Amino acid sequence: MKLEDRFFRLYRRLRLVSYRRLLRRTEKLSAADAFAVDVIYLLEHPTLSQFAGTMGISQPSATYRVNELVAKGAVEKLPSPRDRRECRLQVGPQYIQQTLEAPGKFTRLLQQLTRHFSPEQLDTTATVLDAFITALEQEEDMTQ
Repeated sequence: MKLEDRFFRLYRRLRLVSYRRLLRRTEKLSAADAFAVDVIYLLEHPTLSQFAGTMGISQPSATYRVNELVAKGAVEKLPSPRDRRECRLQVGPQYIQQTLEAPGKFTRLLQQLTRHFSPEQLDTTATVLDAFITALEQEEDMTQ
């Protein structure tokens, strides 16, 4: 299997695992709500306009969606200390623990890797992953 195929396989598998976890543990949220919360989480405290831009929706639509998520307890609005008109969005702590960063499986998989591979092999893998992530981030920055 080519390296490119391996990366695509890993990417698809991580997405699928993430979606399963997200949708199984969000009884109060629709799939669209769960996806919106996940985007807010991944953006790491975005402004409302950053959220709207990432989702490709208008500012009023983003405001409506966020207000619904606040009412359901999945998202919190944090006022900006510099500009009272601006707020940052944050995923609620209970939601993070239950869905997005549920402990267990990922940690166990990483522990298995440390038992099967030498520290040098793991360092090389980490270096390759860091380079891939940096290239991906730079590519994303150029398209924005």
